[in-house]
Amino acid sequence: MNNNVTDELLAYSRRYGIGANILKLTTVLNKTSMDETTRVLLSTPGVYESTLLKLIRDEEAKPRDVEGLVPAVLVAIQDQPRTDFYRELINNFREANKLSLPDGSPEYERFLSELLVRGVPLGPGKTEPAMHAMFQQVLAEGDLRSYVDRYAERGEINKFRFTTSVKQAMVDYLESLGIEIDDAKFDKGSYDEYFAQAYHEAIFGRNGSAALSQPVIVAPAADEFRLPTYDYGDDQGMVPASIHVAAAAYQIFMIGDKLGMLEMPNALLARRARGRLDLPSGTASTLLQEYKRFQRAEDVQPEERMLLYKRVFNLGSGNVLEDTVTNEEFQPLWDNVMKEVADYITKDEMSSAVEDRISRSRIQEAVRNLQVNLSFYAADIDEDVRVMKKQYELAENILRNQDVMASIGLVRRQTLQAAIERLVSDDVGSIPLVRALFTLGTRGQQILHFIADFDESTPEEDFQRLLRDAEAWIIARSSLKDEDIGVGEPSADAGKDEDADKQSSDDDWES
Repeated sequence: MNNNVTDELLAYSRRYGIGANILKLTTVLNKTSMDETTRVLLSTPGVYESTLLKLIRDEEAKPRDVEGLVPAVLVAIQDQPRTDFYRELINNFREANKLSLPDGSPEYERFLSELLVRGVPLGPGKTEPAMHAMFQQVLAEGDLRSYVDRYAERGEINKFRFTTSVKQAMVDYLESLGIEIDDAKFDKGSYDEYFAQAYHEAIFGRNGSAALSQPVIVAPAADEFRLPTYDYGDDQGMVPASIHVAAAAYQIFMIGDKLGMLEMPNALLARRARGRLDLPSGTASTLLQEYKRFQRAEDVQPEERMLLYKRVFNLGSGNVLEDTVTNEEFQPLWDNVMKEVADYITKDEMSSAVEDRISRSRIQEAVRNLQVNLSFYAADIDEDVRVMKKQYELAENILRNQDVMASIGLVRRQTLQAAIERLVSDDVGSIPLVRALFTLGTRGQQILHFIADFDESTPEEDFQRLLRDAEAWIIARSSLKDEDIGVGEPSADAGKDEDADKQSSDDDWES
């Protein structure tokens, strides 16, 4: 059967002259980052070929649109091929352990669902222990997992908020209550308050997880119908660690990708291959080789970084798949922080007496809104950003190397910015506003780190540092017209007192 599918694809590609496109697609897929199961499936004879045939012949995907076919293939593999693969794994696991686990039984379906969501390692000696641990967890949780899934599908809460970790925390909470669910009553909504409480605990549990040992207590009416006021620092759902990760990603976007520092070592490697880079043997050559090996080992792809920037900040020109959730609120919230800072600085400068100093509450409220936003959209990007940060540091070390600087003609002004200016000007014939983009990246990262750590006890010294960083960011942004890096412009009245005479925006920033 596999040979038939392969022959069928070969005949189809020859008939329509798309063999070169399929070869290019295969090359791109080989370099694309993907989970272990997907890579095994694509390397299984017949799976890749049948998937391509279905996309190109039956669904009329354009074979010459290689960029569009890459995500289409990866999505198609997640459907029937992945399900069939895990069903076969379950069958082997069932036989090896002599389990009574009939096809279609609730335990079987929950086991399959967990495998599809979480996957298992496929290395020698790793698959069996991982599946055993997962199966024991499935048995322990009973039907709760399926009920959580059904509750999520009701739409009472945005289903995109039911991440894998949130669902697991809900199951843990419900399991701790010892709740027994009648299916007919569940369909009528009899248990909705328990599931709503489980969701609340999963999201807002004070110690990072739900208070699993607390039973449900019926309170007197006077307390039962008293809603929380959500004072700052209480149940805001703020995760500082996620915002710190986003801060690093922001600088990598501005300097690494928008300015192009991450691709400059590749440009140097290309020059060396053409005999246009005279480097002595030593540190510089070793760094270039290390960068090449890193890219191969990590399957680093610019498209993946662009997708992350789009998801977390809605920045850049990256293409996202249909139904991908992008952070469209980030730019308005960021711009509001910049506007409030501009207002604060100007009003503060106009105030001569200490007792007349204006309140910083408007900036605080703008910061709080951004905290909650990034806590959600920057969740679960740690591993991706860790790889991006490593690549960023390797690229920076290469460009700071004195031998590299000398090889591209820098003798007196040997700085990172000068190296980037020289390489870009050689390639495109003009010098970009490197300093402006450096300011946006570095100051933007500092602002986001401040936002991650901010609370009511933040000292005045740190607050003043925020004002300086934001002021520098606003000035740098005003010198650039590129909309891919965000708007970042305060409103026309930003920085002006409501009762003050009109003055030019240039005067707002005079030192």
